[in-house]
Amino acid sequence: MPAGILVPLGHGSLLLGLYQGLRELVSAGLIARMPSIFGVQAGACAPVARAWERDWADVKPVEAGHTVAEGVCIAAPPRGGAVLAAVRESGGAVLALEDEEALAAQGRLARQGLFVEPTSALAVAALDHVRDRLRGTAVVVLTGSGFKSFPELL
Repeated sequence: MPAGILVPLGHGSLLLGLYQGLRELVSAGLIARMPSIFGVQAGACAPVARAWERDWADVKPVEAGHTVAEGVCIAAPPRGGAVLAAVRESGGAVLALEDEEALAAQGRLARQGLFVEPTSALAVAALDHVRDRLRGTAVVVLTGSGFKSFPELL
């Protein structure tokens, strides 16, 4: 198992599904420990990250700003409290990053042959912020093709 898993975070379905599956693997004795789960939001719309930073048990809606990572631009995630609890139990964190970091990560990935949307690139950019916390391998979930963000290329 990796030490940590980084995922883009909007509604929270991906993170919660990952958490539930990992929890079941731990319960079944198939893995010894749960990896730390890191959810990553766009700075322009980061209600879960705000709740995380303030140590709230639940999420309060925010006003969504413009972001290139539109896949995570969810101002009032309905399962925010469950996301916060899952991240806390896993020993992870919730981060909010600016578009510039997502676009820089998208460019780095493209030069390596991986063309992802900015939403996916947020999770890659977050790796630089959590690398020191991890004691081992990290997995970054890439969720969408870059063609979703650049329809003029189709």
